[in-house]
Amino acid sequence: AEAVLALAQLCQLRDRYNGGWKPDWEDVNEKYIIYFHADKIISGDTYRAQSVLHFKTQELRDEFLENFEDLIKIAKPLL
Repeated sequence: AEAVLALAQLCQLRDRYNGGWKPDWEDVNEKYIIYFHADKIISGDTYRAQSVLHFKTQELRDEFLENFEDLIKIAKPLL
């Protein structure tokens, strides 16, 4: 239940950070994402691989990770 609440908060915060921007996963423009790999939080970029935590700029992604790393760790089972 804790992970569900954390994910809901993260999605609301992500939308605020992105200012209404929504990724078009069909286009080839770069998107900036946060995801887990081998139990580590990764800040990366992608063109088409979808991620819940997606951002329109690298700077927004990095700021989001810095500000909400603890909440991201709580939501890990759902990411």
